Amino acid sequence: MRISFEQSVDPWANLFNKEIILDTVLQSYSFEFLINTVYQNIQLSFQAGIDSADLTLDNVKLKKLSKTVSVLELTEAEENQLLIYPNPASDILCIQAKKGSEIQMYNCLGSLVKVFILVSDPMLLDLSDLPEGTYILRSNEVVCKFSIIR
Repeated sequence: MRISFEQSVDPWANLFNKEIILDTVLQSYSFEFLINTVYQNIQLSFQAGIDSADLTLDNVKLKKLSKTVSVLELTEAEENQLLIYPNPASDILCIQAKKGSEIQMYNCLGSLVKVFILVSDPMLLDLSDLPEGTYILRSNEVVCKFSIIR
């Protein structure tokens, strides 16, 4: 089964695409993705395959994340904040902090995994090369904990 969330008018844009293998027992799935562009027309579609299949969709929800705060909106007291979302994440993590900040990422064993400079606000960090687990981001004295789940 293929699940897609896409812009439904030209130019067509596939915003999220996930393929799952269906079983004969009841299953629940949860998917998280981030859209940084405002689209006027979008659609959620389910494609069960080329063969006909009995399929029941129940409790399908789309949830908008709360408004994010850009660094320009932070007060001086909040300037050293490190904002991350979504948490837990799957393949992409959005990071907001003072542009130019050095950020270190540690795994749950305390080993340094990545070091990077925040070059844009917000910055999208690709997590696809990392295994599931709990991680720590550190920038100066600010620390954030997040998880990767797939």
